[in-house]
Amino acid sequence: MRKFTTVFLAVFAMISTVNAVDLQVKESGAGGAYTSISAAHTAANDGDRIIIETRSGGAAYIENITITKSVQLLSNVEGGLYKVQGDIDIVTTTPKEVTIIGMDITGNIIASSNGPSASRTNVRVLYSTVLGRINFDKNNFDVIVANCTINGQVTIRSGKIIGNTISHNTSNTVSIKTEATNHAPALSDTIQVVGNRISCLSNTYYAITASSDDHFYDISNNYIYYGKRGISIANFNSNTVGTDNINNNTFRKHATIGTSSFTIYLA
Repeated sequence: MRKFTTVFLAVFAMISTVNAVDLQVKESGAGGAYTSISAAHTAANDGDRIIIETRSGGAAYIENITITKSVQLLSNVEGGLYKVQGDIDIVTTTPKEVTIIGMDITGNIIASSNGPSASRTNVRVLYSTVLGRINFDKNNFDVIVANCTINGQVTIRSGKIIGNTISHNTSNTVSIKTEATNHAPALSDTIQVVGNRISCLSNTYYAITASSDDHFYDISNNYIYYGKRGISIANFNSNTVGTDNINNNTFRKHATIGTSSFTIYLA
């Protein structure tokens, strides 16, 4: 009986993947398409793709979206961007896979609560433009932010930030936080901040701040334009199974004296 159950579950998982469908979002609702991203998400099953058409005149879909399923949000035009005005909150009680590609969002992409305690929910934000925060200062999320332009903060506890342009002047631009002790991450996990252009011209905040004592760091090949400090490291993982790499970053110092500003280049 146990063997039958195992085989049945494996076959069911394969069928579920094969039966994944594409759901269309169009402002006209033509051809049975959904007129909002939220409506398409409500109708979706785990593994489905939500294909989003740009609204006429480049207008945004104005909605706050709560994602609870494994879905992909994709532009219907390869290399194109669809606009969203509102916040996206990823709320999962079991491990999920969420991918966002080609979104131009005025709003935040966040997790308002911890992810599933049994494992991590994987979140991918790729080839998108964000006017707002990407904030996953919660346990049990593994986040990749890659090839995006972001005017706002990026905060993660686990994952990778690769090849982005990120700027913010009223708080730390990129923040790496520690996960709570109930998470038990792999001792050799490494958070990567690699190949980004990061700007924080504030005299109070940092371009990159890291305070994780349960992950290692790979902070390398970034161009960092800063007002106070380029990189601030508060805590390290003291385990001996991994190493930290902070290497080959380029720093450019911005300073203001009186009403005049100037730039200092550090060799």
